[in-house]
Amino acid sequence: MSAPGKPLRAPGRTGVMAVFARAAIAILLVLSLCHGILAAQSSGETAGFIIQLGRDTIAVEQYRRSDRALESELAVRVPFARRVHFLAALDTAGHMTQFDMTVRPLTHSVGRAATSTVTFHGDSADLTLMLGDSVRRLRIPTRPGAVPLSAFSASLIEQAILQSRRAGRDSVEFDWLALGSPAATPSYVARHGKDSVAVGFLGNPLLARVDGRGRLLGLDGRETTQKVVVTRVKAVNVGAYATAIGQAETAHGPTGQLSPRDTVRAEVA
Repeated sequence: MSAPGKPLRAPGRTGVMAVFARAAIAILLVLSLCHGILAAQSSGETAGFIIQLGRDTIAVEQYRRSDRALESELAVRVPFARRVHFLAALDTAGHMTQFDMTVRPLTHSVGRAATSTVTFHGDSADLTLMLGDSVRRLRIPTRPGAVPLSAFSASLIEQAILQSRRAGRDSVEFDWLALGSPAATPSYVARHGKDSVAVGFLGNPLLARVDGRGRLLGLDGRETTQKVVVTRVKAVNVGAYATAIGQAETAHGPTGQLSPRDTVRAEVA
C-alpha cells in the first residue's frame, strides 16, 4: 500500500465553507486508506524466486497467491529463452482444480508457443496440450492433491509443501503431474526438523527451507538431476531478465545445456 501524497490544503476561505472543505478532504483521505487496505487483503501475497545453477541464473519467477488462486510469471533461460505464465484455481482445501499455462519463446531461433490446461477431478486429471497446430488430450490417473511440474517453478513446489501442512502429518504423499507425460509421478513431502522439508523429485529429494507458515524460503536441488539452488526474494523483475536472455539468445543462440558459461543476472526490485 502506498503512502498518501502531500497533504491537500483547503482553499483560503473562512467560516463554514472552509470547515466543510477540510472535512471533505479528511474523508477522502480516510476512504483512500481503507481502499488500499482492502485491495492489499484481496490481492493476496506476492514474492519472487531466483533459480540458479552454480553462479548462473537460469530462471526467475514472480508469483501471487491467495486463498483461491496461484498465479505466476517466469522467464526461463534453458534450454531456450521463454516466458511462462500460469494461473491455478484452488478449492477450499488448497488443492488445484484448474491449471492453465502458456509458454512463449522470446526469440524465433528455437521453440514454439504452447498452451496447457489441466482440470483435476480427484482421482484423475484431464490434460489438453496445444503445441503449434497440434492438440493432445490425455486423462491421467492421479491422487487428490496432484500438482503440475513445469518450467523450474518454485511456487509449484511451495504449493506441494503448503498442501502437506494442511494435512497435519510429518509425511504426505502426492503426485507430480509433468505436463505432456502420460502418467503421474508419485512423490512426497517429509518434514525434516522445525524449518525444513524434503520434497521428492523424480527419485531424489529437494531440500527446502520453510517458515512457520510453510512458505518456501530456499531450495537446494543439488541431490537431484537439476542441481539448482532457489532463493526467495521480495520481488524480481521478470521483464528485465526476459529482455536480457532474449538479447543473449539472439546474439549467441540458445543456451541448450544447464551449465552455461555466461551469467545473466536478474534485477531484483
